[in-house]
Amino acid sequence: QSLEREEEYADYEANFSHMELDDFISSLRGISEDEVRLILKIHSREEIDLNPPYQYLGNPYMVVNPEGETIWAATVEPCDSLYDWILGLGDSVEVLDPTSFKRKLLEYYEAKLKSSQAA
Repeated sequence: QSLEREEEYADYEANFSHMELDDFISSLRGISEDEVRLILKIHSREEIDLNPPYQYLGNPYMVVNPEGETIWAATVEPCDSLYDWILGLGDSVEVLDPTSFKRKLLEYYEAKLKSSQAA
């Protein structure tokens, strides 16, 4: 949540490259077999944050299709923080694929609504 820089670490050098870290995370995800290729349609013309917190995006990609719609895709690992990020974007985005992810997102949203109503 917060970070303070200590002077003794001012000369820190990374032990691993970004490519090595990407390969490591991809390998871990391959073991768990819990990653999906998430595809979103962006409805908003306003600037929205397409970098979910605490989430590694594998092969992110964004394109404008011939109809002028913005399509965003990335390989992600489904989790509560990712579901919260998508729900926080509201009507600005639509989950296009995969349908299994859409179903889990809906179940998460329903459970969250029930728990907020019970409180």
